[in-house]
Amino acid sequence: MKLRYQCFLKLRYRSFLAQKRFKTILGAFVFTVCGLVPGMINAEEPNTEEINVLVSIKPLALLIAPLLSDKPQTGGSVDILLPTNASPHNYALKVSDRKQLIAADLVLWVGADMERFLEKPIAAITRANPEKTLAAMDVSGMHWPEPADEHESKHQHHGLHDPHFWLNPQNAIVLLQAVAKRLQVLNPSQEQSYQRRLENMRSKISESELKVVDILKNVYSKPFVVSHDGFGHFIARFGLNQLAAIRVSVDSKPGARHLYTLRKDIMRAEASCVLVEPGETDGWGVRLAEELNLRVASLDILALGVEDMGYANYIEGLARTVEACLSEAL
Repeated sequence: MKLRYQCFLKLRYRSFLAQKRFKTILGAFVFTVCGLVPGMINAEEPNTEEINVLVSIKPLALLIAPLLSDKPQTGGSVDILLPTNASPHNYALKVSDRKQLIAADLVLWVGADMERFLEKPIAAITRANPEKTLAAMDVSGMHWPEPADEHESKHQHHGLHDPHFWLNPQNAIVLLQAVAKRLQVLNPSQEQSYQRRLENMRSKISESELKVVDILKNVYSKPFVVSHDGFGHFIARFGLNQLAAIRVSVDSKPGARHLYTLRKDIMRAEASCVLVEPGETDGWGVRLAEELNLRVASLDILALGVEDMGYANYIEGLARTVEACLSEAL
């Protein structure tokens, strides 16, 4: 009987030790898991470099994407609101577009002079958070070309200025500086990275300007006409010789008297090139070119056909298009 009791005590003791070891192991396991949880949560948090920018049109994306990250596809994103071939002059917002506007960390648009459809939605977002929106045309330091004549000054895309500011590389730099400053406010942990990329972009654009000057060096004095007054920033910056515009805006029609005077001016100046926008296959520029035997060059100012995300290549491509149309007349 005594032997059985001793065996029973030994079994109880071993069970006790087993339970104790189990509790120790369980406690260590719980401690380890609890210690890992914060790390696991942090791993799932967005990268501090990620910030989502929504731009209204593609030329703005060409500028902004390299500012967000050294590898734009992994360190932040730039979404373009307008679909390909949609006009910023008369676009109608969809429900999905409004959701994009609300979800973005920063909404960059040209301004009401060009994108009136965005005026009210942007105003509502700005009231809630002024740091979340930026109108490029409101940025201080932009360069605006002087209107060619009194008639032109009365109609500039419903405003005082030609809104295609990005066609002047100096304006591109001004906008980059403003966007970099805003990004530093929204994402201060990446302040130095934004500044470094800004300096890099500024250098590339300055180099690109010199290349454009070289591309156009033999055609500065050659007269030409444009389908409408949307090329003024590029023409003014590089000192090109625009003779006249067929229309003052994309949504206007030239009067009979204007067309009569324009034909006489073209023949007198011996202009031989008409600059139009992509898709103007039967517009006034093409009609006039066929009538007077002028060459037609399509200048993609909205970057609809630009595949890569490089502003420098884009602006140099515009220069080559102009040079090709004008140099044939030499």
